[in-house]
Formats: sequence, structure tokens, C-alpha cells
Amino acid sequence: MARLVKRYSNRKLYDTSESRYVTLDEIARWVKSGEEVKILENESGEDLTAVTFAQIILEEERKKSGLLSLRVMRELIQHPDSICVFFRLAQGFDKECQCRAAFRINLRQRACGCVGAPT
Repeated sequence: MARLVKRYSNRKLYDTSESRYVTLDEIARWVKSGEEVKILENESGEDLTAVTFAQIILEEERKKSGLLSLRVMRELIQHPDSICVFFRLAQGFDKECQCRAAFRINLRQRACGCVGAPT
């Protein structure tokens, strides 16, 4: 079950499981560790998870300065339809990385299986 965080009108984020206010950095740590998190607007119940994740990504960009170049961000703002293309490319890249990782694991397992085999 996902950890439920409520966002109040004053923009504060409240973790209902620990009964305390939390920061975007804490939510980012939870997500990075693989925990499921859901963010809802307290009054309306609107799901703000994607918006909050986007905010976390932008905060990471601000801190690291280089995740996305200024040119790419400008393009995304000027041509909102290109955002879809950008994310489709990112999804394709992600799938390619997953395939490569699976291939490396398979190759490593095969190599380990060959060690000590009778010749």
C-alpha cells in the first residue's frame, strides 16, 4: 500500500502514516528507495502525485544544474507537444537500458555457469 501524503492549501505536505509534516527531499528519498507514495490535495482529494514528482525533478535540476540543459527546457516550454516526444524518447531509452541490463545479467550468469564445467 502506498504511503499517503496530503498537501494542504498552505502547500505543506503531511505524511499520514507518521503524522508529521515532510519535505520534498524526504518524499524523493522514499521514491528513490522504491517506496510507493501517493500525494493528495487535502480538501478536494485531487491526486497531485505526478505534479509533486515533477516538482521534485525540477528541484533536483536546480540543485545539480545540468540534468536538462537550458536549451532543452526552453524547447519544452516553447513547444509543449515536444514534451510528449521527449518523454516517449525517455521511455524508449529506459526500455533499452532495461534490456541491456537484462542482457548483461544473462551473460554473467552464462559465464558463471561455464566456469568449472567439464571440457
